[in-house]
Amino acid sequence: MIFSVATKNIRKRIITTAVVMIIAICAGIVLTLLASDRYGSIQKDGRSISLRAENTQDISRIGSALSLPIGNTPSKIVGVTIPERFDDVYEQYNDLQISSGLDLRSYAGKKAQLYIYDLGGFGGAEKAAATFIVSSGRVIGGDISDCEYGGFMKGLL
Repeated sequence: MIFSVATKNIRKRIITTAVVMIIAICAGIVLTLLASDRYGSIQKDGRSISLRAENTQDISRIGSALSLPIGNTPSKIVGVTIPERFDDVYEQYNDLQISSGLDLRSYAGKKAQLYIYDLGGFGGAEKAAATFIVSSGRVIGGDISDCEYGGFMKGLL
């Protein structure tokens, strides 16, 4: 009888330990997946490009992955607030973001920074610029544009 009770206690401990270990492993996997996708990513030419932008080196990495000739130093950094309500112009600009797999709507009313990089003569323009919109360490939007009035503007992709 004593042997039978001791065996039951050992089984309970083994089962409890196994369940706790399985839960811990599952929690670790979930946390790893959440952390790795915290910043999100965009796809270009079958490659995933992380949108992490905690510093100018991260933005430079993204620019390089998008084949944009930017260095590590932006020509200008400007603080902005994404409008609470989008007017027609902002709706059109957001459509441009959506075409690149991004969407500014969830950032309405939030602060962001524009990191603007000179591209020189890029895309047929005499002077072009790449703008990355960054909020909370993540690229949330951006564009490539001709600096001349009436010139082109396209999404990052």
